[in-house]
This record gives sequence, structure tokens and C-alpha cells, in this order.
Amino acid sequence: MPRSLEVVRRVERGYPSQIINELAADARLAVVGSHGRGALARFLLGSIGQEVLARLATVTAVVR
Repeated sequence: MPRSLEVVRRVERGYPSQIINELAADARLAVVGSHGRGALARFLLGSIGQEVLARLATVTAVVR
């Protein structure tokens, strides 16, 4: 069975986690990067990966 992977690069304007989940709604997998910040830094700076996971639109992997 042949395997294929389509990587789509897009530039969108808006709040990152919302845009990522909107685009991921049609995907089989979304991959989001993480800086690996600690709890305090994540609290102070926020985490887009954490926000994406809170509103999963598809299977999502957070990688470091």
C-alpha cells in the first residue's frame, strides 16, 4: 500500500491556535512544535500547543 504525505505551508492572519485548529479540521494529523518551557514560563508566556490541544480539531502531536 503506497503511503503519501502532503505538507501544506500557509500564511494566515489571526490568533495562532484558532487558525491551526481551523486548518486542522480537514487534516488526518496536525503537528505542533513546543519549546518545552516549564510551567511558570508557560503560564507567563502562554502556550499555543496547549491551546491547540484544548480544542482538538483532529489527531494532534506536540513535538519538541
